[in-house]
Amino acid sequence: MLPPLPLENLLTKCPQKEGISLQRGFLTIKDQDDTFYLHIHHPKSKSLVFCLHGAGDHLTFPLAPLMADLVAHGYSVFSCDLPGHGPHSKTILNQETLNLFFPKSLEFINSLSPQMPCIPLGMSFGGLLLFKHILKNEGAFATAIFLGVPLKLRLDVKLVWHELSSLWNKDYRKLVKTEGIYSMLPALGPFKRKDFPIRTPPYTKKGAFSYLEAIRAQLGTENAWSPLQKRIKLLFLFGEKDRIAKKSDYIKVDPLIPYADKVVLEGLSHFMLPFAKEAHAQVITFLKKASG
Repeated sequence: MLPPLPLENLLTKCPQKEGISLQRGFLTIKDQDDTFYLHIHHPKSKSLVFCLHGAGDHLTFPLAPLMADLVAHGYSVFSCDLPGHGPHSKTILNQETLNLFFPKSLEFINSLSPQMPCIPLGMSFGGLLLFKHILKNEGAFATAIFLGVPLKLRLDVKLVWHELSSLWNKDYRKLVKTEGIYSMLPALGPFKRKDFPIRTPPYTKKGAFSYLEAIRAQLGTENAWSPLQKRIKLLFLFGEKDRIAKKSDYIKVDPLIPYADKVVLEGLSHFMLPFAKEAHAQVITFLKKASG
């Protein structure tokens, strides 16, 4: 049996409630390229939230606290490692796996929860992938949520120090007490990369942030946001202190997609956003309004 991932214990507590079930295993993206997943089914749920993590993270970190809150409010959730990510997965981050990721994962989700509406929630890199998929397949989703999604992926030593200086949100501190400080530190650059591996193509240059160059090469050079031809229900959440998905990114989203809900949460950085209870409340309120 595979060892639990950081913060996975927050999700294994969910099935202790009557009727809620948790399933963990692998879905095949291509040939032997398997990606690890977790699926929590709530018997009263009317929709499933498909959670997509950021670059250098994995399916439970940092989104597990938000996923647990979603289950507590009656939603089913599904999360899996993005291509090239995760200590249990075997995929490589390349164009082929990125192109196959959404068709294969959505087909698998439908086999687990047939006929249940799927609402994707993308954090950072996961949100960039999600928006690109929506642009190419505008009928794929009726609702989507984006947390701290930048115009372009950016990270350097200065941004790392900014993120590390912002690790004292009250909800984060509560998790540090129960999970331990090391478990709660993000993998930034080369730090904790054994725990949070990124499998890039063999030709990728060596360096502290070389994995971001590999990701950018696969995503392309164009800015993420473009007007959508088909109007859908959208929520964009930004942290006021975020320097990765920064204020200028938020300002550029507004005229391109004016009908979307956009919220800037005070005092939150990029890393703190998915841990903060006020962000969870915004997501859950939006979901209830979208289904009403």
